[in-house]
Amino acid sequence: MPDNAILDGFAAMSEQEYPALKVVEASATCPVLARLPRLPVSVLVLLQEGAGGHGRSLAARLTRLAEDLAVGDGVRVVEHTFADWPSLLEEAPSKRFDVVFLRPGWLPADSDDPGQPRPDVVEDLARLLGNVEARFQVVAPGRAKDGSEHLDRRPALLLALLDRGAPPAVEIPAAWSAEDVASFEEALFERILHDAPLVQAAATAAGDRVPLPVLYQPPGRRHGLDLGRLLEDHRRRIEEGGSAVRILLREVEAARPSEDDAALEPGWTEIAQDVIAAQDALEAIKEAVEEINRDRDPAGWSRLATSISDLKEWHARIQDDRGRLEGFREAAYEAAPRG
Repeated sequence: MPDNAILDGFAAMSEQEYPALKVVEASATCPVLARLPRLPVSVLVLLQEGAGGHGRSLAARLTRLAEDLAVGDGVRVVEHTFADWPSLLEEAPSKRFDVVFLRPGWLPADSDDPGQPRPDVVEDLARLLGNVEARFQVVAPGRAKDGSEHLDRRPALLLALLDRGAPPAVEIPAAWSAEDVASFEEALFERILHDAPLVQAAATAAGDRVPLPVLYQPPGRRHGLDLGRLLEDHRRRIEEGGSAVRILLREVEAARPSEDDAALEPGWTEIAQDVIAAQDALEAIKEAVEEINRDRDPAGWSRLATSISDLKEWHARIQDDRGRLEGFREAAYEAAPRG
């Protein structure tokens, strides 16, 4: 646990909301958390050579868990191994990763303070987290190269990262066995895929293990995947689409040809039928999203990604219908007799 000197300027909080889990909050904001989440869920397993583990690789276990939850298409897991901290950014993944599982081998000490990590470690990890747009990280206990016990510098590292605007971090207790660490990582990942808030997910995943993990976080409440926010934004866009198609239907009706313009009737009918079909298609998208909202299960996020793509195609279809209506109006105007 961090001592009072390290925690100076930071506030412990959330004891009433989640009394079992200690949460340390910093004052610096994390820019990534203000952005709308994106799908699919992307996970980076960052593994230092020599770091211990339990059983199969973490990346393989998380991939298997996603498949068991029927969300394989909605989750992407990538493993990146680095030899030592100076090589952390060499050939590091540059794509977006919502979650970073860090398995450090060891954290080298600052030459002036053995309780602090070396400054370049803090800077390089902060840069990597920013580059991949991580929404949070999970940090396993470090192990010295020779497997011996050593000073745990993770609290100082995570506080320094927060001070630089880094995302939240879950610190797994150093006292846990490799098996407990592996079980916690999987359980946390499952709760996160159910879109649980990070503090709740960590507390639930810890179960009755002691000591408990510590959560380090910037201010605010959007900690976790925050996929519910993406769902709400999608529902808002659907409602806006509904308003747009209703307006378009009124415009189509206003452009209906008179009996004297019977030659224009087939073209107008085709446009009207397409707009009515678009209205029905939007209703189907809305019903599917309401089902996702009711379920709130991991598989739903895969379906949400498909629904977002469907809505994008629907908007393109509506734009095409509007363009065709404008063309019909121009043709009708040109065909109209001049007085």
